[in-house]
Amino acid sequence: MLSRNQLGWVWVAYWRLWPVLMRIKFKQFFNVNDWLMKKITVAQNLPPSGIDVSSVASQVHEAVRLAARLHVLLASCLPKAIVLADILTARGMPASVVIGVSKADGRLSSHAWVEVDGKMVAEPESVGDNFTPLNR
Repeated sequence: MLSRNQLGWVWVAYWRLWPVLMRIKFKQFFNVNDWLMKKITVAQNLPPSGIDVSSVASQVHEAVRLAARLHVLLASCLPKAIVLADILTARGMPASVVIGVSKADGRLSSHAWVEVDGKMVAEPESVGDNFTPLNR
């Protein structure tokens, strides 16, 4: 059973997924980069004192993951990362979206994740080993 706080994060994540998914789907990445740069900015504010940033980031990550599973539209790693970074920056945590690529067996693959203070949020260490970041 989810706590009231966790349900709140799921609710916020669910509704923040809508504009991100619609923008990606219908704009087909036309001007999405400009929109992302306006939407995802490094937080100017510091997080409230006494807060465990990694714990909050992990909780919000789980809420975004659950909201994406419940969503009507399919959300890949990129929209989930955008929403997670958006929520975290709104709370004063310096979050950034990182996109990485990997080539194995002649196939190119990509993955997006969020970093706070240079540390991946709720991602296995193998992600950093398997994917070469395009941006940081």
